[in-house]
Amino acid sequence: MNSRNLNSRHARGLTRFEWLWTLLLLVVIVGTIVSTLDAEVERGNERMARDTISYLSSQLHLGLENTDFSGPDTLPLPMLGPGLPPSGLPLGGEEPTQLGTLMPPNGYLPMDPWGRGYVLMLGTADSQLALYIVTGGLSGILPTDVRLDTPMAERVHFPIR
Repeated sequence: MNSRNLNSRHARGLTRFEWLWTLLLLVVIVGTIVSTLDAEVERGNERMARDTISYLSSQLHLGLENTDFSGPDTLPLPMLGPGLPPSGLPLGGEEPTQLGTLMPPNGYLPMDPWGRGYVLMLGTADSQLALYIVTGGLSGILPTDVRLDTPMAERVHFPIR
């Protein structure tokens, strides 16, 4: 092969077949990154919601110490935080009581990562009525029977009087 043919081949760059394989490889890499990113973002949202639920549980306990409610069953439940109401919120056609009324004076009350409000509602713990702070998660649907093992829910301990 003479040097003129060799130089002209290198000057042309990649062939169509090589371009096709390069493009296919890039599509596979980008697709893998995007699918992994979506899953990681959702895991991050769930972690943020669990952390916020834990924070709200402690803040609501502190806020309940300054109220005259005698027990969980005397609260005007369910109580809703800022944001859209989750699906399955048992309101009976009435406006929900604002959750911020139970928060300490400088307490921070956020929306969940999906734009819905956290809900304070009754559930059970050890066959007794108990308060829980709950979010509907990605689906936005509240659990109907809240217990200690309910995901995206944490018990709010009522102050001892």
